[in-house]
Amino acid sequence: MATPSDMEKPGILGHLEVQILTALMMQGGEDYGVPIYEKLCKITERHVNQGGFYLTLDRLAEKNLISVRDDTAKGRGKKRFYRLEPAGWRALEQSIAGAKRLAALFDENSERIETWLSTGQSQEKLDPHKS
Repeated sequence: MATPSDMEKPGILGHLEVQILTALMMQGGEDYGVPIYEKLCKITERHVNQGGFYLTLDRLAEKNLISVRDDTAKGRGKKRFYRLEPAGWRALEQSIAGAKRLAALFDENSERIETWLSTGQSQEKLDPHKS
């Protein structure tokens, strides 16, 4: 059974989930699918599979990180409206904090790893025939 503290912890987000929440945040926290998708493609600097995008939006809604409502206006078809929820904001903050910790660790170790790679030690460890 989920405790109140468990409900505050959204779990680990996937890379695309973080990117979509970021795009939604940049759209002011709520928007329709197409503008969110366009923002996502712009911030990732690549074409994102639309099917994966909409499946991920559904997964974010199942996790209660975003809410979804259908909006029908005269003269146009049904559109889905997505809204970033407080739990989604917290999940995004936690993911960004984790990424910052990883970036700091990368910065602390990158010179040592570059040296290790340039000396060929990495190949020695990977080659089982070398002793």
